[in-house]
Parts: sequence; structure tokens; C-alpha cells
Amino acid sequence: MKNEVYEWRKEMLNLLIGCILLDLGVYFMFKLLFYSPSKKKRDQQKVSKLPNENSASSSTNDSNGIR
Repeated sequence: MKNEVYEWRKEMLNLLIGCILLDLGVYFMFKLLFYSPSKKKRDQQKVSKLPNENSASSSTNDSNGIR
């Protein structure tokens, strides 16, 4: 009986530790995917281009040649 209780506690502790590690892994994976440096650079470039685009007329061609 005593041995069964220790086995159950050990299994529950392993399950708890596994769930915590899985949650942390998923959290950091999404954090790295959504906050990548390249995305930050793209966002900074978009912000720096906004005032320049406002001064251009709407009938000028964009980089793809589409009006």
C-alpha cells in the first residue's frame, strides 16, 4: 500500500513537470515565431515609409507597376 502511494505521487509529479515543460516550450516557440527580429525590422521599415507614401500622389506606380 505504501509503495503504491509513492508510485502514484511519482507519476503525478512527472506528469506535472512534463506539462510545465511542454507549456514553457510552446510559449517560447510562439514568442520566437511572432517576435522575430526580421519582423521587427519590417515593422520599422513600414513605419519609416508611411510619411513618404503620404506625400506621393495616388496615381503613381508602386514597386509592382500597378496603379
